[in-house]
Amino acid sequence: MATTTRRARALLGVIFDLDGTLTRPHAIDFARMRARIGVPSSYTSILKYVNTLESEEARTKALDIVLEEEEAGLDRMQLNTGFDAVFSTMRDLQLRGAICTRNTESALERFRVVLEQEGLTHHASLFDPWLARDATCPATAQALQNKPHPDPAHATLRTWGMLLCDDTAGNTTDPSYEQKQEQPQPRHQLQHQLQATGEGTGVHDEEPAATHALSSRGTRGEGDVVQVQQQHQHMSTATTTAANTIAATTTTTTTTTGSTRVVQHSFHRQHPVLFVGDHIDDMVCGHSAGCLTCLLTNGEALSCERVRGVLASPQHEPVIDFVVDDGHELAQLMHALHTGDTTLLDTFAHPRDEHR
Repeated sequence: MATTTRRARALLGVIFDLDGTLTRPHAIDFARMRARIGVPSSYTSILKYVNTLESEEARTKALDIVLEEEEAGLDRMQLNTGFDAVFSTMRDLQLRGAICTRNTESALERFRVVLEQEGLTHHASLFDPWLARDATCPATAQALQNKPHPDPAHATLRTWGMLLCDDTAGNTTDPSYEQKQEQPQPRHQLQHQLQATGEGTGVHDEEPAATHALSSRGTRGEGDVVQVQQQHQHMSTATTTAANTIAATTTTTTTTTGSTRVVQHSFHRQHPVLFVGDHIDDMVCGHSAGCLTCLLTNGEALSCERVRGVLASPQHEPVIDFVVDDGHELAQLMHALHTGDTTLLDTFAHPRDEHR
């Protein structure tokens, strides 16, 4: 096996969620949907809760409410802030794109209309596949489970030729999957060290959870290091075709009054693909499939309780690699992953500074 170090072509594709990611948030009133159905707060997925209802009548009634609220949201669908820049960056860097949504085919068709209204119809060709909640895998014709299950991401990787149809790494019937979600694999490892004059280490342990989860962005020093590796090897038909891996390490030294903080972000993923979404289920889906992940906050990192809770949760931290506020920042991150720009990778690495 030969290993080469490269900066260009490190990122090959981007998988997008639809509602609240490619489109502006709150077009669908999910709070109203949850209230009408009576979804407990312990369920992050409305559809997952609906599937637990015992009677067919109850499930049908709940799904009717889902469809009503989704239909109402179609008329309010708008392109999200800065995503014209995202599409231009994808073309400039020759990145592949895909859409994986828990919404319906009607929502995907409506998004095509939105692109047309924005004069961006030509960008529709950036995306393949377009996967709605009832989609089948284009490569296998098998029905897909919804996010947070990795099925949609695996289907995309197979469509792109990065994963073989019989690859055991993409086995969506893996009985250990649910167990893995309870204890996320620590592919994204973040180390914090704080040295302060007259103080010991471990300050983060005493900070509020929200502060801890948002506290690492700062001024970069000369010690920044990034290395993107792509591994090439001969592989049998029983193994993955995704010989390309993506790895990056950045080290940040931030000096404040009386203290020096050293933060190291280390990433290693099986696939040179970024999964972007505004929900924790998007992050779990992408992470479980071996992709880098990026949480889009839509500028609500501090104002939205749901977003704030996701960012502050130690349980969620292993599955979130990067955090951006809008499409403009996402375009910068995509470019940084492509070129190996250490400064930007560090800027957007999770956790981010709460005062940005």
